[in-house]
Amino acid sequence: MASFRDVRWSDAVPAAPARTALIAKHLCGSGVDEVLRQLEAQDCLPRIFVLAPCCFHKCSLDTYINPEFVSALLGLSAADAFHRLMRLTDWNASVHQRLQGTAPSASVSKKSVRHFVSCPEGIAASVEAVVTYGRVQWLQRRGYAVRLVEYVPNCVTPKNRCLVAYRP
Repeated sequence: MASFRDVRWSDAVPAAPARTALIAKHLCGSGVDEVLRQLEAQDCLPRIFVLAPCCFHKCSLDTYINPEFVSALLGLSAADAFHRLMRLTDWNASVHQRLQGTAPSASVSKKSVRHFVSCPEGIAASVEAVVTYGRVQWLQRRGYAVRLVEYVPNCVTPKNRCLVAYRP
């Protein structure tokens, strides 16, 4: 099976990039970053992006699109430090999961980090916001206007924001 990197997009999409849109949901981990990097390398950045990232805990510094931003903001330049930071995003569980009883229990072992941290969802959302903002900056430097759009209610999933970027 071919991966995204194996496609020559100028051949696969007959329209000029200025007349195209790319819509992708569930771009796991650094999938957003790989898509952006590949399209830019092939001079095929479309006019419009709608990208719904997820699985932030699978991001890595070597594939993240804007490591300079993370390094400047947080002082993280080591891949292992970035990896530990990304693991914090896996704490999110939807309200729906909690109501259905399928999310991790509120009563956790005293050996668990959840025992010591009272707001893991807030920490996860903050880390995701940092990663997302680095992507927003990357797109803005390439002439895109960018908005974050909530596409489902938070009670369905806290991973509910997509990047909508367009070149005016």
